[in-house]
Amino acid sequence: MTFKAPLAYLSVNRDVWTIDAEGKHRSHTEIDVDALMLGSWQTGPKRTGTFSWPTWSPNGDQVACFKLADAHHDTSRVFVCDVDGVNQTELMDLGKRLPIYLFWSPNSKHIAMLSQGDDKLMLSTGRPDRAGTEITLAEGSPLFFTWAGSGQVAAFIGGTNDARTSRLVLMDPKGTGNTTLLPGNPGSFCAPVCIDGNLFYVSHERGNTSFVTARSGAAESTWIDDVDGLVAMVASPDGKTLARAVASSGDGTPYHSLSLVDIETLQTRPLWEQSCLAFAWTPNGKAIVAAQVDTTRNLLQWYRIDLDGRHELLVSMYPTRDLGFYLRFFEQYTQSHSLMNPDGTHIVLPGGIHGHTEAQGASRLWAIPLDGSDRPRELGQGLFAVFGPKSKPADPS
Repeated sequence: MTFKAPLAYLSVNRDVWTIDAEGKHRSHTEIDVDALMLGSWQTGPKRTGTFSWPTWSPNGDQVACFKLADAHHDTSRVFVCDVDGVNQTELMDLGKRLPIYLFWSPNSKHIAMLSQGDDKLMLSTGRPDRAGTEITLAEGSPLFFTWAGSGQVAAFIGGTNDARTSRLVLMDPKGTGNTTLLPGNPGSFCAPVCIDGNLFYVSHERGNTSFVTARSGAAESTWIDDVDGLVAMVASPDGKTLARAVASSGDGTPYHSLSLVDIETLQTRPLWEQSCLAFAWTPNGKAIVAAQVDTTRNLLQWYRIDLDGRHELLVSMYPTRDLGFYLRFFEQYTQSHSLMNPDGTHIVLPGGIHGHTEAQGASRLWAIPLDGSDRPRELGQGLFAVFGPKSKPADPS
């Protein structure tokens, strides 16, 4: 089965592979990357460690990933691989820090990275054309961020020991020190969302916990409504609507009251009252896909929810650990790692499918039609997969 967009995936051995629009598989890490850096030539594949979080550049030319520390190299590192297989660059060495998350800038020139050292998270940036240079932007816990265009990073930096010191700031990814503080006392949400220069977040102000929006330089935020609990939000592909849900009991509990917020009018309307673990827009913006835990059978159920509230069960499955981590922080990952192909026809999920495979069997990648028209189709073994942008048409010359 092929798609019009490339797919990057983790093999069961935790190597990074890609599948192009013609269905050709290519390994990007199943070689001795350390020897390659030293100019040695290895004959045949050689495994040298484990990798995680393949992350597409927006232009589709490169895939970044983490290489995890192991017995041969006691530090984790960031690699950037050309999709054509020509170049592989060690972007930075993280030392003893634990790698967590990668997010390319919209112009594909910077990579923002989240890592953890001791009890703090670190937000830093690097550039593939300047290997070995890492710029630290912020430290704190919690720490979530988004790109506000290619020239700014918007970061929610929690007060490690005092929530009153939490802040939402705009920063230059080049580390110039130019920062802009957004109004309010942010909290009770994870990743901020930026749409046309407007930041959407949750703030403790006016004696309430409020869902708000503000632009850079604004003295005050604009109130949307009051909320009670942890808020998750994901922007529609056209930037006209926010999907928003609330976990009333806070972190680690299911979300409910999935609603749609009109960006122009800031009016909110309910969409789905059932609980869910995570949700994301389909690439065409016509529906939302939500994951829900079936606690009685220990399964993960995936639904397509149309914008009129009608919904359909797509599949019940046993997810991999990588997918479980993705869903735990879906507000962050859905901004940078798409499980759905750009045409919006399929979602690719790793794990086992209820009724097709055993819960403890080898993990496989499954293509699930989003219109519910067909059964899941197996793509092969794998632990995680993410789509890149739609492939460019071939040059007729």
